[in-house]
Amino acid sequence: MRHQLGRIQGRYEAGQQGDAILVTRRSGKAPNLFSQEIRNLESGRLYSFRMFSADHKDLSNRAQHALRIDFDNAELVPEKCFTHVAANPRRKAFLNWHVRIFRAQGKTATLRVSDWAGDKAPGGLIGQELMYNFIKVQPYWQEYPSVLKLLQLTWFQVNLLLSNPRQADER
Repeated sequence: MRHQLGRIQGRYEAGQQGDAILVTRRSGKAPNLFSQEIRNLESGRLYSFRMFSADHKDLSNRAQHALRIDFDNAELVPEKCFTHVAANPRRKAFLNWHVRIFRAQGKTATLRVSDWAGDKAPGGLIGQELMYNFIKVQPYWQEYPSVLKLLQLTWFQVNLLLSNPRQADER
């Protein structure tokens, strides 16, 4: 199914990319669930998961969506996980921006997204249609302290290190 989410998200090539969505309609009987195996992970390394969700029938609904994001074979870092209700005032639309940081516990993990907030209760309106888009997993940069340390250096210091690589090794 296609939608105008690319434009709402402010993508550069809106209309060409970013409009593919998955839609679920919340049931009172059981949650809708979609999952994906994530491969080629390094055990112990941090990764970020990011995803947009929106109310399919009412983009002007400024609510935080009742949904659940879980991982098998990975440990969430709760203090770095959040959901932000983002506004696009020009389009009078609201999106939920979901960010989860997790530590891989093996070479693979399974992502599971449910339109129920809990195991036994929906947590949101029965019949609500949520759409999902821009699902992305990538390494979390905090795992590269040497790169972050370099980013804190001044341009002069970087040039000095590049001209004398031994100093870089000693730092």
